[in-house]
Order: sequence, then C-alpha cells, then structure tokens
Amino acid sequence: PREIDLDIILHGSKVINEDKLQIPHPRAAQRAFVVTPLLEAIAQLRESHDSTFVQRWLEDHVDPHLKNQQPQKLLVPLDSDEKEKNWIANERTLVMGIINATPDSFSDGGHLSSVQSAIDFGLRLVDQGADILDLGGESTRPGAKIPNIQIELDRVLPIIQALRTKIPSIPLSIDTRRAQVAKEAANAGVSIINDVSGGRFDPNLLSMLAQDFPALIYIATHSRGDPTNMNQLTHYEHDKVALTAAQELVDTTLQPAMNFGIAPWRLITDPGLGFAKNIQQNFELMRNISTFKHHALNLPLLVGPSRKSFIGHALQQDSRQTVPPHLRDWATAGACCALIPSADIVRVHNVRGVKDALLLADAISRR
Repeated sequence: PREIDLDIILHGSKVINEDKLQIPHPRAAQRAFVVTPLLEAIAQLRESHDSTFVQRWLEDHVDPHLKNQQPQKLLVPLDSDEKEKNWIANERTLVMGIINATPDSFSDGGHLSSVQSAIDFGLRLVDQGADILDLGGESTRPGAKIPNIQIELDRVLPIIQALRTKIPSIPLSIDTRRAQVAKEAANAGVSIINDVSGGRFDPNLLSMLAQDFPALIYIATHSRGDPTNMNQLTHYEHDKVALTAAQELVDTTLQPAMNFGIAPWRLITDPGLGFAKNIQQNFELMRNISTFKHHALNLPLLVGPSRKSFIGHALQQDSRQTVPPHLRDWATAGACCALIPSADIVRVHNVRGVKDALLLADAISRR
C-alpha cells in the first residue's frame, strides 16, 4: 500500500529547516490549491502574531497571479449525514420553505391552525421543490410579543418529529432565538439553527451549540435590538448599510461563534432584511449584497426577502393601496433573482414560483 504523504504547509509562526522537515513548506507558494484556501482562510483569523506571520508569508512568497485565482468551491453540509445533494456548493440557489406555526406572523400567522396542517404544508413545500424546511414557533415581526418557552416548544416539536420521519432526506431548520428550543429541536431532528438575533437574545445559545451540537449549521442574522424596538435602530452611515451590517455581524456573532468552537464551515450568514433597516436601507442592502457577503467572511449567504414590507412599498403606484403580503410573491421572486449569484439560499413562503424563477436566474448568473 502507498505510504501516507503528509505535508505541513504552515505551523503558526514556526520556521523549521531540517533535512526531513521544512516549515513553511518550500513549494507551497507555487501551488494554487494551497494558496487559494490560505487567502480565503486568512480573512477569518483574528489579528494575532500567527495570522500576521501568515499574511507576511503570503505577501513575500506567493506569485501575484496565484492571488487572482477563482475562489475554491466551498462545500457546506446541511445535515449530519452530509448527503451530496444536501451540500451548499455554489452551483445552484437552494430554496428554504417557511412553515410558520405561529398565530401572529406578519404574512401567514394562523394559516396553519393545527399540527397536521403544518405537517401537510411542509410536505407540499417539498413537493414544490423546497431544499430545506424552516419551522418557527415565535413571530419576530416588529412589535411581536414573545411567547414563553413551553408554548414555542409545543408549537414546533410535534411538527419536527413528524417531518423528520416522513422526509428524512430533507434538512430541517428551527427558527429560534432560544438555546433550550434549539437544543430540543436538535434532539428531535433539525440540523440547522436559524437565529434572527445572531446570538444576542440568549447568551447560552452559541456555547451550547459548540459544546453539544458541533455538527449543526448555525445561521447568523444581522439585526439590532429586538422585535419591540428594532424599527428605532436604523441609523447607518450613508451608503454603508451593507458594510456596517457585515462588520457588526462579524463582531457580535461570527467571531464569538468561532471563539466558542463553532467551525467556520458550519456558519451561514443572513443580512437581516427587515431587521433594523428601513425601506430604503433594505433596497440599498440588496443592491450591495456582494459587499455584505465579502465583509461577512465570504461565508455562505441566506437571504429572506419574502413578502416583506419593503416589497409591498415598491409595488405601490400612485394612489394604489398597500399590497397585502400574500400578493407579493411575484415580486418576491424578482427580489430573489436580483440576489443571484451572491445568495446561496433564499428563504420564501411560495416555493414553487420562486423555484422556477431561480432555475432561470441560476442558468444566467452561475457558471
């Protein structure tokens, strides 16, 4: 059998020159498959002696043309089984279907009046092409009241358990801000935690995930405040919404998550459309979505424009009355297409219409 050849590219800031071992590796700077991941990884390292050494080594030794190589394909597993079809690979846009098990969500609160109706709805979303199902038991619309933990658990756990049995190949996500809900949902079968607070609401959430569920995916959303006051926290420098949101998300969520031990390849970012942004700021954020992604460590990106009020505002013409949320699906599809190719996942209510639109957008924008 062939011997294992283990190359040590770098080891912190160590320099070793011996007959059988040289660190840094003498030919690493000539190899694109080494240089490209290092260039991407360095953006995720905290400022330290080691990261400074790596940056200096890259600057001094790497051929300039290698620095302009296309990024490596980033593969992010969406469930613990790591089936091939459940990976984010930047080859197509994945669709996350929304199941709101709440009586007060802004778009469809109360639409699913029983556990069985929510289960049936989830199965329909999968038939329509949903790649992921996102289940929530708490409304986070502006001004929403916070249910107690037991109510939230009672709303979501029976649905998770049933869907996990009926559609084991579809990744399930729980939309929650609470560590206890995330933990019980994970034990029931979800593989993704979708936290609109970015870990700020429950200080135990990130550490719990790192310690107890290191294989789970964590979606970190940019927001400020909470549903009761976020509409008053919309001050950003002019033309810097995307950059500011990305920087705040790195500082308040992504870096703390990695410090706790959550691996970067288990993180997905969300710019938080509608969360602490006014109408024009949402449009600015969408126009500059590639800037947000780049400054949020170039991690996989989920965006959720579906049926939100800024879309309703854009549909108003002259004296036309406000378009209700359930009539904003065509415009939602347009918004999703405008986010391609930066967005890796879109979170929507109407899966079928958006799925068809994204097939065309992907054919045009992704190579």
